[in-house]
This record gives sequence, structure tokens and C-alpha cells, in this order.
Amino acid sequence: MQVENFEVFNMKSKVTIQPNLPAPRLPIGSFIVVNDNSIGRVFISGDTLQVSAKNPANRQIIKAAIKVKGGTFSSHIEKISVPDKAIIN
Repeated sequence: MQVENFEVFNMKSKVTIQPNLPAPRLPIGSFIVVNDNSIGRVFISGDTLQVSAKNPANRQIIKAAIKVKGGTFSSHIEKISVPDKAIIN
């Protein structure tokens, strides 16, 4: 399913995480939430990222909280707590 207004927002630092691009070679509607290019935008102690998107057919907005950690001196983004799926009906 195509979605609109896909956004990843860091609740601690109050900034939008970029890129939040469609994921290549994954099903339509799959997105990369955060990757190692954004490692300096999340703290080593962990951050909560709010992910949201809108279903263009019925305008429903779905939100999910994802906890990750990183930091400038980390080698990779690491998930702490992530839901398996966020489904838009």
C-alpha cells in the first residue's frame, strides 16, 4: 500500500530524521526508518522515534514508537524496542 506523509521524528531532540525513504527491494509501503547515516542524530543512551504515515484512501494516520540508540562514536544504529509491523487499514 502506498502511504503519504511518512515521517520519523526524534521525540528527545525534536528533529525529523532523514532519510525516511522507501526501502528498495522490499514490498510497496516498506520504508527505511533510520540508518547508519543518521547515527549522530540519536543518542547512545537511546531515543524514541515516532514513525507516522497516512493512508491516502481513508486519511487514517498510524503512529508507532521505535526505540533505538546510536551516537557519534557508535558504529551502527541499534534497535532497543521495535514493533514487528505497523499496519494501516
